[in-house]
Amino acid sequence: MTDGRVVVVTGGGSGMGEATARLLREGGHHVVVSGRRSEPLRRLEQEIGVLAHPSDVRDPEAAGGLVQAALAAYGRLDGLVLNAGIGRGGSVGDLSLEDWDEVMRTNVTGPLLLLRAAIPHLLEARGAVVAVASVSALRNGTSNAPYATSKAALLQLCRSVAVDYGRQGVRANIVCPSWVRSEMADRRMARFAAEADLRGEGVD
Repeated sequence: MTDGRVVVVTGGGSGMGEATARLLREGGHHVVVSGRRSEPLRRLEQEIGVLAHPSDVRDPEAAGGLVQAALAAYGRLDGLVLNAGIGRGGSVGDLSLEDWDEVMRTNVTGPLLLLRAAIPHLLEARGAVVAVASVSALRNGTSNAPYATSKAALLQLCRSVAVDYGRQGVRANIVCPSWVRSEMADRRMARFAAEADLRGEGVD
């Protein structure tokens, strides 16, 4: 290892989370990957030597347990990549309240709980946070109220970390990607294609 930095990546079993974990390992860092599905995490553990810690960080005990797992394995915590997220569609007038609650718990409350557990250790390490939001946090589309609202909230949550703890040495940044090829993006694109088919628009 180079400087022994320790980074937790949520949603680390696929898509951008997996790619981030691989890049961090290539850079010589210790990586703890988390997610609700154990199989992709275990695969990544075997392939590149990350520490797999399946967990649902929407639960306060699980969020704290993830931080403690990193500390137990490596003795410190230098960074968080808040990548775990889900997408649900709907306009304000017709969205499902169950979908709204699920998106907010996953995309906003989960990162909050993990940040609360990690902040003391990030302060000690003068560490860093990167939150993976979305272009939807900046510019919305149709029937996207739950997802776009949650990503805008995540953006401001991370900005709050920057203004509250920046002078104490904790850096916090947000990335707002557009479409990136991943399991979740593929599912959404397939749904859009099916809806276009039903409208008779077709997809070339």
